[in-house]
Amino acid sequence: MKISTGLAIASTIILIVGVGLILIPLVSVMGISVSMNQSIATIKNNGPFEIYGVSVQTRVLSPSGQVIAYGSSTPVNLQPHSTQPIMVVITQNSSIHVSPLSLSYVTIIFNVNANLMNVLPATVSFSRNVSIGSAVSNISVSQPSVIKSGNGYVELQTAVSFVYNVQYVPLNGFLDVSVSNSTGKVGEASVPISATEGQTVNLVVPINISISPRELLTEPQTFTVSSSLSSEGVVYNLGTESYTWKPPLYNLTVGSAQVVPVNSSYSSVTVPLSFTDMQSEGFNLKLSADLYSGSSQISSTSGSFNAVPGKNTLCLNFLVPNAAQPSSLLLKISAFNATF
Repeated sequence: MKISTGLAIASTIILIVGVGLILIPLVSVMGISVSMNQSIATIKNNGPFEIYGVSVQTRVLSPSGQVIAYGSSTPVNLQPHSTQPIMVVITQNSSIHVSPLSLSYVTIIFNVNANLMNVLPATVSFSRNVSIGSAVSNISVSQPSVIKSGNGYVELQTAVSFVYNVQYVPLNGFLDVSVSNSTGKVGEASVPISATEGQTVNLVVPINISISPRELLTEPQTFTVSSSLSSEGVVYNLGTESYTWKPPLYNLTVGSAQVVPVNSSYSSVTVPLSFTDMQSEGFNLKLSADLYSGSSQISSTSGSFNAVPGKNTLCLNFLVPNAAQPSSLLLKISAFNATF
């Protein structure tokens, strides 16, 4: 055999082996399988060779093609016939303002990068559409309760909970609560909220209600409490609940005065006061009253009483000069930190 012929055969053998070393890792790349569950990518190497520097890049697109979130992972090495979970950190694109509450679906694009035998870089790309369905579920809005009251206001408290369901796109917005009665809106509150897919959100929201002390203490009130989520101008209604306030001084009535002479200079004047406490528990009631004859004050009295649930009757006792004729009564009542 000639030397030149031998060299040609040897070169052919080397070329075949070299091509084999490239083709086998390519087959391994074709054997890569990827699954995604929330922010965890599971990569499986089905091939016979180790794959180096495997990383995942993710983009989340709105139906209009805007990149509303993106993420990446740190590189890992995959042994032959092995499976590796990889954490992909998803970050919302702050330069794009799309509310997740308005999305019906998103498109997820995955790029899996790898280096085969530290020689040949390769990328596997695929995408899928993910239906959003309902942005939130398991919604619960509790019946409001009164936590405190004072001059001209009452503070309600309501609890709201729900599960956030939008994958890959976190919720950043506000929980808005409004309160109205028969006259219109009397209070509102807004608290910031953030949540990720699968998270259960529990919030307790205090709401200051603007209402006159007289209405608060003497008149039944039905408060309607409406709750909603808002994000990037999109509003998602959570529901409406109502609360009935039962006044402690319902049907407040000032009776006719009874006058009994004490001596030649003074008389005792008794003014009955009645009301119904519609609360389930008693309360402390403070009274102060002034009797007037025309524009002149002629007598005053004050006292503290313990009201009980149900019917209550109290008496205001004055000592009045016989020379003065009572014409009007100024009564101040204080209860539940409110005065009228």
